Amino acid sequence: MTPQEELTIKRYLERYAESIVHELDTGCFKEFDAVIVIPIYDESEDQLQHFLEYSQHAEYKQSTLIVWVFNAPESSINSPSLARTQEVLNRLLLKTEANKLTGRLYLSSYHSNDKENLQILFVDYCHDVLIPNKQGVGLARKLGMDLALSLIYQQYIHNKIWCHWIYSTDADVMLPENYGQIRPIENTTACIYPFKHLPVAGFERAMDEYEFSLHYYVESLRHAGSPYAFHTIGSLIVVSSIAYAQVRGMPKRAGAEDFYLLNKLAKLGDIVSLKAPLIQVSGRPSNRVPFGTGPALVKINAQYENDVSFHIYHPRNFILLALVLESVSEIEHSSAEDDILLSRIEGKLSNQQEIDVIWEILIDLGWKKQAIHLQQFKSSDAIQKAFHVWFDGFITLRFVHELRDRLYPNILLAELRDLLISLRGSELIRGNDFDYTSWFKTLGI
Repeated sequence: MTPQEELTIKRYLERYAESIVHELDTGCFKEFDAVIVIPIYDESEDQLQHFLEYSQHAEYKQSTLIVWVFNAPESSINSPSLARTQEVLNRLLLKTEANKLTGRLYLSSYHSNDKENLQILFVDYCHDVLIPNKQGVGLARKLGMDLALSLIYQQYIHNKIWCHWIYSTDADVMLPENYGQIRPIENTTACIYPFKHLPVAGFERAMDEYEFSLHYYVESLRHAGSPYAFHTIGSLIVVSSIAYAQVRGMPKRAGAEDFYLLNKLAKLGDIVSLKAPLIQVSGRPSNRVPFGTGPALVKINAQYENDVSFHIYHPRNFILLALVLESVSEIEHSSAEDDILLSRIEGKLSNQQEIDVIWEILIDLGWKKQAIHLQQFKSSDAIQKAFHVWFDGFITLRFVHELRDRLYPNILLAELRDLLISLRGSELIRGNDFDYTSWFKTLGI
């Protein structure tokens, strides 16, 4: 770690980290090689038992610190969900013989099978202090990751052992045995594990369709040339400790906190989508958060009950996105007027309606202001980099949604296969990293 990076982390912990980091007595902790942060709300003790056991595998060599953030929103007062969360925390504190560090922090050196390579830091935000409703799981993750960064930093200061990554996942996953062992990757701010949802009974069809839509969106962004072509699922994320401090931590949001964190990290360096090992994620309906798998499954199944089929983005919208990104890549100087992009787009399209709508959307998104900003850059590479800082994952999603609303509405899954062949060629159906053919078979189309 360079002196500047060390200063960045120190400043983050002093100025932007949650105040609970100052309650830590770092002298109570043993050395650790990896740290995993998990927010917990209304989970069963059986579900959490998996985390106590996975590091006890015979081939598992490293020492791990797990930060369990037991939390509940303020709106859950007097609810069964809050009572269950409190009960599970209390039982696990007894089971793991945890010692109280402060009013909200407990530490256990858990061991089984003659191994003592697991420490658990319990964070209690489900009794006297609850999570503000608007900050939700984002604050729960930030509490855990701030504590993790503080312990990583103190361990480095005292004995020069540096943990390059902070692993962030959820309680409803099954971690593979070699989880938590990623080596540093140059210029990488985050890694994303591959995943597979395991649906609960009655939600198999909804889960298959929703998971396909996740892969379809990311794969379509990748083919369009977007640097934001990665999954934004909180249970899959591994963040560079230094980059976490550089972007000032996890956004405190009740939903989409993972999306916005990765959106910031992608502007600092690469987001690497790993090929293995696979994380198994529970595919269960839920309304605990406003976005994500749980609410999506509830919505999709409700549509089935009303004889409404699952719809998905029209592939033409991603072709138009690709055309815009390609046009930006061809801008070679910074003294051009703001219509330089329009002239490039016009040279690639013959459909005047598409040209007009694309330009209207770009103007609405703020292109004219960005064009002025880009004039200060002197090379094509610098222009593209600055463009993608503006045209980030959020603006990309808005662009696709505007195309959906103004030009090409969502279509049925059954329509997608033929459209992909006609619009992009059969080589895309055969796929590279993503096997469309197998998915279509799974979906019965």
